[in-house]
Amino acid sequence: MKRAGALYPVEHDAETRLLLSCVQLDQCDDALSPAAQLRTDDLADLDWIRLNRLAAEHAVQPHLYLRLKRLDALPPSALNPMRAQYYASSLSNLKLARELLRLTARLSDAGVPALAFKGPVLAVKLHNDVSLRQFNDLDLLVRPEDAGRAAQVLIAENHLPRHFDPTDVARSLTRCNEDEFIRPHDSQMVDLHWALGPHYFPYGPPAELVWDRAVRCTIEGGEILTMGPIDTVLFLAAHGTKHGWSILGAVSDLAGALSADDRIDHDQLLDEAARFGCLNMLLLGAALARNLLGAVIPSAIIDRIVKQPDIDALALSVERRMFKYLGVRPGLYLDWFVSLRLLEDHRSRLRYLVNRAFLPAPEDVEFIELPPSLYPLYFPLRPFRLLFQHGKRLFVEVPMGRKRVKRMPS
Repeated sequence: MKRAGALYPVEHDAETRLLLSCVQLDQCDDALSPAAQLRTDDLADLDWIRLNRLAAEHAVQPHLYLRLKRLDALPPSALNPMRAQYYASSLSNLKLARELLRLTARLSDAGVPALAFKGPVLAVKLHNDVSLRQFNDLDLLVRPEDAGRAAQVLIAENHLPRHFDPTDVARSLTRCNEDEFIRPHDSQMVDLHWALGPHYFPYGPPAELVWDRAVRCTIEGGEILTMGPIDTVLFLAAHGTKHGWSILGAVSDLAGALSADDRIDHDQLLDEAARFGCLNMLLLGAALARNLLGAVIPSAIIDRIVKQPDIDALALSVERRMFKYLGVRPGLYLDWFVSLRLLEDHRSRLRYLVNRAFLPAPEDVEFIELPPSLYPLYFPLRPFRLLFQHGKRLFVEVPMGRKRVKRMPS
């Protein structure tokens, strides 16, 4: 498949090529190219189950269904499961959007400002349609001093924390930057954040600036506080890098954010990306969007990519790997080394490795519970826990864990 601006064509299998053509951002509504040119024999040879799973794990299943439903030659046995999943997902997204309004109102009543990001807010900002982005939870940012009250509100709404201890808020805040609050009867999940990134990954826009530049977004008849346009782009660049750009949905989100608001000053965007340590992250995400989706990238960003040939080489390396991991965890190259390669100096790389390898996280407490007096032992124990749980990924593929992929409802 020919992709606009791609410097290094990568050969993908038929299912991946079709998926990419359905997600491309520059296609007309009434045309599918090259999907529209597929012959009946081509469609018959496709592995539709694999294609559907690929779209789900890459968080782009709505785009796949809406594009393919226009093809007369598509077999009903392939289209019907996609249709069912699309409408189930649309209903789930609508319920989550309304739940977001309800919970932010509850927090506001308790005197806790909350900023929503990702999830339904990003769907509306990028697509003007809450059904056109795949998600299954809500993300809320509160200020650290409000985290304890926010947790109490969520607990009163029957969302129970996975790790957060409302009786020891200070310790909960220092151990991580977020926690999952899960409602037991339907597993609805709210990710409550008091910082935008984990301690080992202090890149992207700082939360204080995000609060200062927050904007209002209308969703389902209500107003939600969310990130401004520049902060949305910077956050998506850092977030995609933190996860190694392992899913196509992250690339699509960044491409959409770059084009969603024509008032973005791209020189300011690049300056702030450099200032907050995520310039290379932004350039890699933009290169992937150009190569994979044919996205139109602002000339100021393209000029920076051209001056850094290592970015194009890394984009090629990521693209070769990102569709290999159907049903399994991404390899350590995407999970660890993409972030490492994008950091701009040896000190940042060393800090990233040391902090990620040794700073205790809630998962370490889940792995082995020690009394509070022995908490310092988690520092030397963490690398052994990582090696025990993830070391096999150096040699074999490991089944996908719950946290890695947000699937559409089946």
